[in-house]
Amino acid sequence: ALVCYSLAKDYIRPNDVVLDLACGLGYGPSILWDGSEAARVIGIDASLPAIEYAQANFCPQRPTLEFRQGDVDKLAVFSDESVDITISFEAMGNLKEVRRLLKPGSRLICSVSSAEFALPKLKALVGEHLLVEQIFAQTAPNSGQRIVEVTASALPLHPDVERWLLVAMKDP
Repeated sequence: ALVCYSLAKDYIRPNDVVLDLACGLGYGPSILWDGSEAARVIGIDASLPAIEYAQANFCPQRPTLEFRQGDVDKLAVFSDESVDITISFEAMGNLKEVRRLLKPGSRLICSVSSAEFALPKLKALVGEHLLVEQIFAQTAPNSGQRIVEVTASALPLHPDVERWLLVAMKDP
């Protein structure tokens, strides 16, 4: 997941509001906060112990990093078009709700296991709500963990593709 967060932070612009769905223990949001000029980074997770751990270990030295317990499919606490980047690694979340939260021209960066989602299915699912911009394949550790951009002319058929990463934009 660290490789995914490294890729995601490259999309964060100064003063962006970043939302990380299913953030777990908070390592990812702290990487995003440390590696960007985001105005705020907010991690959401269903697990109260995970949120408490994240708050205790990452928030004291990062004033605009916050963690909240919540359901990643029900994000009513956030206003319409209030988020610049939504991160959703290994938990797709409710794409209709993600679209509601994103400002026009803002992005979803997500990843899913290649075992769970064939690439055409993933593109179709996300494409119902957002404009798919880029797709990356992450190879499994035994072949040297790396991320490679997928183009139409060079679809990876390599058996070591572990997960798909996708960048999608809300209509500007």
